[in-house]
Amino acid sequence: MPSVVWFDGFDHYASAGITTKWNMLWQQSIAPIISLTAGRKNYGLLLEWGANVHKSIPDTGTVTSGFAFRFTELQNKRIVAFRDEGVVQVYLALLDSGRLAIVRGDGTILGLSSTVLTALKFYYIEFNATISNSTGVIQLRIGGASELNLTLQDTQMSSNARVNMVSFGEMTINTSGAMHIDDVVITNGALLGPQKIDVIRPNGGVPGYMQMEVVGGAGSHYQAINEITPDSDTSHLYSQSAWRGSVVFSEYENIAEATGGAIPAIAVHTFTRKEYGNTRGFSNALFPGTVDGASGSLQYYNDPLYIETDYAYHSDIYETNPGTGGTWSVGSINALKAGFKRYL
Repeated sequence: MPSVVWFDGFDHYASAGITTKWNMLWQQSIAPIISLTAGRKNYGLLLEWGANVHKSIPDTGTVTSGFAFRFTELQNKRIVAFRDEGVVQVYLALLDSGRLAIVRGDGTILGLSSTVLTALKFYYIEFNATISNSTGVIQLRIGGASELNLTLQDTQMSSNARVNMVSFGEMTINTSGAMHIDDVVITNGALLGPQKIDVIRPNGGVPGYMQMEVVGGAGSHYQAINEITPDSDTSHLYSQSAWRGSVVFSEYENIAEATGGAIPAIAVHTFTRKEYGNTRGFSNALFPGTVDGASGSLQYYNDPLYIETDYAYHSDIYETNPGTGGTWSVGSINALKAGFKRYL
């Protein structure tokens, strides 16, 4: 299982697209919103107290959720929960004192932070849990500094020592105030330190690899697919029925800001659908440049994914550069070309 399971900076889709990236959302009165007011740099997720989003992940006995967190008013409210399906194993809560609490699913407080949080300020929080009836482990970090490191804990509420869903927000009657979430990174245990997620868009085509039809008035292949909020069929690339094996690669923007420390992973997101009932499949693909020892001549295709008639995101996470087998650098990301291939 890869270390990085999922990440989201909320900068490349609008509120209507939340259910294309997250598995579920719930609201008492006000739905989750993608908003500039909720982001550290650009957009973030705004959750009124009473709104909730869920992300399904592969079964894991140990899980970490790192995220930027800000709140508008002090409330006794749940921030993030680790679940086995519908059963909350353990969760992180904000108390009206400003401290964070680690709470078992039955309401038992397992530990409290020493740091007192204040409203309208972002904190990067990492919440880690190993699920067990007797040997559970809890770690809590704020801004990369350790707050709690608990061992021999009962962190299990279901019959399974696992987590397969991470949820943000509070599923209770809405009250005043809200929380802002940004730069979410979910791993199968690794604590990566504070993270910032950047979105880079296509900004040029790759000659010889523009093998689909431009539809909707876009001037070029990359302009049909580079909008931050997908416009679905307004402008898009189209592969006709007989065009099996067609490939598109694009140049991408450079990373907009200096990156300090390691780059744990990158992700390629493709928003796609099929036109009618026949089976259609495609894969995301990478074309590394000649940086960090990569040859610059090899393309790397993932296993084919089968698509439906409704638009959906299909995402692949790459923790290492397939062209080198090593970690990503700023130079290798800036030299990277990415795209997709139609198989069926």
